[in-house]
Amino acid sequence: MSNEDKKNKISIKIKLTEDHLMNMISGVITPYISTKITKTMENHNIINVDQINEKLLKYIYIDSQSRLSTKFPLESSLKQAREYFPDTEDSVLIQKLVVNMVDRAPTGNTIIEAGICKDSNNVEYIYGIFLDNEIISFIVRNKELIENVYFSNNFSDNGMFLYNKKVCVSDLENKFNNVIPSGIVNCHISKKYGGKLISSLSK
Repeated sequence: MSNEDKKNKISIKIKLTEDHLMNMISGVITPYISTKITKTMENHNIINVDQINEKLLKYIYIDSQSRLSTKFPLESSLKQAREYFPDTEDSVLIQKLVVNMVDRAPTGNTIIEAGICKDSNNVEYIYGIFLDNEIISFIVRNKELIENVYFSNNFSDNGMFLYNKKVCVSDLENKFNNVIPSGIVNCHISKKYGGKLISSLSK
């Protein structure tokens, strides 16, 4: 093969990550969150379910402090983003804002939900909810055994605790309370992306 033929056969491969796609095409926030959760599962060991009575995995209570949440005023955030990306549609700009929230999240936490919400004054916000990576891995890998997940702020010493008392497993429903994310208290959610890890995970 001549050198000219070799040159003609050269191909360039570009690997696009989920972050690239969020900055390029609209409608990919939920797949983006799912991909982030999958990558979290691949990189964390979990407690072997054989060490736990399966009946105790029916209800999972998570220390609400292990769930992080944040929100930003939507319109002012979009206005600023339009200055940097004047030819980009708002749906993609919103995705860029989600990526920005993810980049700012503390190490060891993964996004599980994002969306749009309104406060009592009808001001719209873009919000994100994050959870400890070890807890995500534990929940997803035992998903078939779990009926419900709660986020509680009234833990007692009565129960079987995991992950340095950040998680309590039980066969009892309503053993502890369930609180909404602190970042979106008194807000009404109008659009939600992700949040399907467990049906109650973002409640």
